[in-house]
Parts: sequence; structure tokens; C-alpha cells
Amino acid sequence: MSYLRNKGKIILLGILLIISLGASASGRTANYELRVFGMNIGTFKVKQQTVGNEIRTEGITEVKVKLIFTYHIKYVQNSLYRDGILQHSHVETIKNDELNSDTWLKKQNDNYLLVNEQDSTTITDEINYSGSLLYFFEPENVHSMYKERTGEHNSLEKTGDHSYISTDENGKTANEYEYKNGILTHAKLKHPLATIQMILIDQTGESKTGTANTID
Repeated sequence: MSYLRNKGKIILLGILLIISLGASASGRTANYELRVFGMNIGTFKVKQQTVGNEIRTEGITEVKVKLIFTYHIKYVQNSLYRDGILQHSHVETIKNDELNSDTWLKKQNDNYLLVNEQDSTTITDEINYSGSLLYFFEPENVHSMYKERTGEHNSLEKTGDHSYISTDENGKTANEYEYKNGILTHAKLKHPLATIQMILIDQTGESKTGTANTID
């Protein structure tokens, strides 16, 4: 297992070096539409910048739901990878303009400290792939994904050409992902009340990497 992890880190680091050749930085953005039962309920925008051996990602989700009252929910997620290893992440949930939850993850030597509200947990496994990489790094040889928003590890399985499913820690299918040219184009995000369709609207920046080719 340690050999596979080291091999995965080397491959991802090689990809980062290729991206950085000839330029000090490269950036990408992708915009997605969120739909439930055919209705547009919100948007998701992700920005990713590669500088040398670092990948920085910011994702902003905005959802508006009108029932008896109007709910405006916003997720802001930031993460930093260095040399193919997640260094830290931060996720804020804002509901009707008020902070609803705040989750931090920070690498400390060989472990991670996860802080969510008043609780803290130590994660001992090294994280080479997480949800923030899903959009521009197809998980072709990835078997495990850390979810910054929930602090959980999901299993990933390839189901066809450029299509994948994730399974949560209870063995239930969580989400489905489809890729084209290394970019996430469509996802089905499964929730107890409904399945959210996430559809790529547009994206900028070159897709040079193809797949992440990391192994966890």
C-alpha cells in the first residue's frame, strides 16, 4: 500500500511539474448549473490555480430554495495541495447570510487536525486526492477520496469510460461523475430528499493534465 501511495504521489507531482513548465502559474475555472426535478436551484463555480508544486482551489456553491420561506445557502471551500499532498482545507456554510458551519483541516507533521465547530479529530492517513480535485483531475486510478465538507473518506470506483461512482463509509452510493477531456462535465449528487444534477456550463483554461493518475 505504501508503494502505491508513493507511486501515486510521484505521478501527481510529475503532472504538476509538466503544468508549470514554461509558465509561473496556470489557472482554470468551471461553472456548473445545479438542477433538481428539472428546476435550476443554484450554481457552482470552481477556480483552480497551479503555481510550481502547489495547487490552490476555491469552490463557491450558491443555492436558493423557495418553499414557505426562501432559503439561501452558500458553501465556500478552499484547499491547498503541495507536492501532491493536501496541506489544508477550509469550508464555510452560510445560511441566509449567517455562518452555519465552519470546518478546518490542517496538516501537522504526519497527521491532520480536523476541526468542526467545537469538535476536533486527528486523521492519520495521508490525503492525496479530495473533492476539490474532482473538477480538473479525472480520478482514473484513484480509489479513495477525502470530502472536505464532511471530513469523510469515500471509495471511488470506475464504472465505464470516464465515469465513476463514489461510495460512502456505510457502503451506500453517494455520487456519480462523468468526464470529458479530463474535466468533470456532469455529476449526480444523491441526497435523501432528491438527486441534484450538476451540469457543466462553461470552463476556461487548458486541460493539459488529462487524469490525475493518483493511487490511494
